[in-house]
Amino acid sequence: MKIKKGVQETWSKIAHKFDELRKLPWPDLIDFIHESDFIDSSGKEIGSVLDLGCGNARHIRYIKDESITNRTFYGIAVDISLNFLIIAKETDDEINYINADANYLPFKDKIFKKILYIAAIHHIPTRLMREKSLSEIERVCDSELLITVWRLWQKRFYKYFLDEIKKKRYEEWNGEFGDIWVPWKDQERNIVAKRFYHLYSIDEFKQLVKKSNFEMVNFKIAGTRKEKGTIFALLKIKKS
Repeated sequence: MKIKKGVQETWSKIAHKFDELRKLPWPDLIDFIHESDFIDSSGKEIGSVLDLGCGNARHIRYIKDESITNRTFYGIAVDISLNFLIIAKETDDEINYINADANYLPFKDKIFKKILYIAAIHHIPTRLMREKSLSEIERVCDSELLITVWRLWQKRFYKYFLDEIKKKRYEEWNGEFGDIWVPWKDQERNIVAKRFYHLYSIDEFKQLVKKSNFEMVNFKIAGTRKEKGTIFALLKIKKS
């Protein structure tokens, strides 16, 4: 698909600059990890951890460092951008890196105890492909998934989406309401690339989860004082 290929090319293009600007783990995510007991400080077995759509792998490195005394930790970081994985491996070669598509994961069933899917599923075009990605995660996940997405009704996007509703522009190019291209700019404010996003309303996100074999055990909206722009959720595989 043209958009998906464009997503891969965009992230490969901006990977080095992204790494320069975002070397440290995301503070809001760290808070949610601990609020949700995603990392058990008691030293309980952690097992294998997957960071899907890992970027520069800053978050799985945090999990690894927090689990330093736990010998059961085994980390795998997956991204569609090879450039990101090269950067990540140069930073930490103790994690295993795999170049793969989030819709087709090269792993056995139920192999991961914990999965991170941070700010990644919203870069996948079409509802069916996003559902397919979550289905793949169900297949390889044995316990917990921590997922984040950008929220639809952020102030900076109000005008854009209100215009979309009025003009039904997304129907003209066979897109979906919530789709948007967000520019990545250089220091001179020139647009270097445009990143595809599908932004989620709270209801749409909950419907995505409801269609899956996950149950939601923690949910939060977080961000800056001015804008709570990110949905955080901890999901667990339903046990039959």
